[in-house]
Amino acid sequence: MTSADDQVPDEERSEPTARRPLHSGPRRQTPALLAVLGLFAAIAVVLVVLTVLRYAT
Repeated sequence: MTSADDQVPDEERSEPTARRPLHSGPRRQTPALLAVLGLFAAIAVVLVVLTVLRYAT
């Protein structure tokens, strides 16, 4: 069995380009990472506010 890459001559194999990047992970993961960090930040703010309100009264 041969894969698609085995059938491509060495001259046509190119380094990753803007059109065909090696991995497009960071571009897709950034919004998800920001959403998760925002969620943790929101939870932390709520906990701080509740703690301050509890001990302030």
